[in-house]
Amino acid sequence: MKKRRFLCLAVTIATLMVTPLAAYADTASATTADAKTALAPINVSLAEANEMMLKGIQGQLLELGKMGDKIVITSASEGLREIRDAQQSINQMNQAALQLSQMGNPASAAAITALADEYRSQISGATKTDTERLKKYAQSILEPNDKARHNALSLKSTEMYYTLKSAEEGLATVRESYDLAQTIYNQTQKKYSLGTVSKVDLLKAELDLAEAKDKLTSTENSVKQARMGFNMLFGYELMQPVNLTDSIAVPTLPSITLDDAIAKALENRNEIREAEYALDAAERAFSSYTAYPSTSAKYLQAKAKYLGSKSSCEMVPATVEQDIRTQYDNMHQLYDALQTSAKSVANAKETLRLTQLQYNSGLVTYNVVQQVRMLYESSLLSEESARLSYALAVEKFNMSIDVGTNTAGI
Repeated sequence: MKKRRFLCLAVTIATLMVTPLAAYADTASATTADAKTALAPINVSLAEANEMMLKGIQGQLLELGKMGDKIVITSASEGLREIRDAQQSINQMNQAALQLSQMGNPASAAAITALADEYRSQISGATKTDTERLKKYAQSILEPNDKARHNALSLKSTEMYYTLKSAEEGLATVRESYDLAQTIYNQTQKKYSLGTVSKVDLLKAELDLAEAKDKLTSTENSVKQARMGFNMLFGYELMQPVNLTDSIAVPTLPSITLDDAIAKALENRNEIREAEYALDAAERAFSSYTAYPSTSAKYLQAKAKYLGSKSSCEMVPATVEQDIRTQYDNMHQLYDALQTSAKSVANAKETLRLTQLQYNSGLVTYNVVQQVRMLYESSLLSEESARLSYALAVEKFNMSIDVGTNTAGI
């Protein structure tokens, strides 16, 4: 019995000694496996991001839209063929009816004539002229629509890329501000030990440092979320580390005048093409009712529908002009704001340098140096925001005086 107890005790002790080692070995293996499966950072340029967008769902939707436009052209071609074939059949039936009538068979001739009339009524809603106009219109907007879809996709890609880049720059600014808060706190602590500042100043510096740390943590979390959104949109792994290699380009302010920009937009925008075709279609639809008395219900309903369509179509050029005027003014305002913010950064940076020297020399209080630090941080963030807004405004404006980002409906 004693030997058996001793043997059990020995087994238990051996188990207790081995288990931690085994657990450590498992943990080490898991850590090694995690290290092997960790995603390596990749460099992504704006052009590469656009390419990834085209390869993903967004690119597939773009191709589907283009296919839809081509189907309209094909359907119009088939419709023209069917109208032509139907007209030939009607002509043949009319000839047969004439021959039967000449042969003294008016009943059969009347039956065939009635059949031809019924066939003609079935295709009356799809006239050759209407279908030809539809085909011509669909062919004319095929390339502009494709360009508009690419513009919309490119604008979305650029906006997401630059927004993440701006967020990363903002994080660098907040981190720099935190480092400054740490430096100022260290200076204040040293001053307190020398008896040149009060305990209140030290406590303020300690609180401001803690708030700067909280803001840094919050900004880091926001950037992490922005990166995940970026990865999802562009088709990368959710937690894929990406290094955005392109900075936010600050384009030259377009030299085009407002009048020329409006004229160019009115010539190129897809909305104008759509409105012109819609107005032509409305006029042709109304023309089929002009034989009715001007006081009849059908005529009045058709005229009301035509006037409504005409009013909507005639408003499109004014809407496009308003859009261009708004974008033009906004772009110039953002350009001015960017120049001002750049000067503010330079001034705030120099003010911070001088104030830190004065604080070290005891010429200003802690509150002053803290306010200057916050002013410097604010000026940097404002400049980054202005740069992002201006860059996107120019990108959108250049597209808006071309075909735009909206497709023309069929």
